[in-house]
Amino acid sequence: MSVRVKLSDIADAIDSGQEAYIDLDTGEIIYRFDGFDDYEETDDGHDTVCIFFEYNVGYRAMECFIDGIEDDSKAEMLGHAISGNGAFGRFRTAVECLGLLDEWYSFKEDFILRKAREWCEDTGVSYNE
Repeated sequence: MSVRVKLSDIADAIDSGQEAYIDLDTGEIIYRFDGFDDYEETDDGHDTVCIFFEYNVGYRAMECFIDGIEDDSKAEMLGHAISGNGAFGRFRTAVECLGLLDEWYSFKEDFILRKAREWCEDTGVSYNE
């Protein structure tokens, strides 16, 4: 495979939680909801590979962020925020209230990009930063 894919495109696909594929001939990211039904081959005969992502990667990112919080009371508050339905909204509100919103966004971006790099290296997909 000679095509190089933008790492940020792969990260966006992982973060979307949608089933997505890379067209190995063009580097295009194809989402399942775009009418793409066959994970082995597109209608135009191009080879594709499914972008595999860790189930609920966004939730895992929140857990890892909380693990890195040194202030036990803040970590406890965030831990409670992610339990049960509505976890993502409560977490976002909690990090904002605690003044950690910028740190969260930076952490999440790095986390997803790291997952994208790992996936590319595991599957042999070439990428550009």
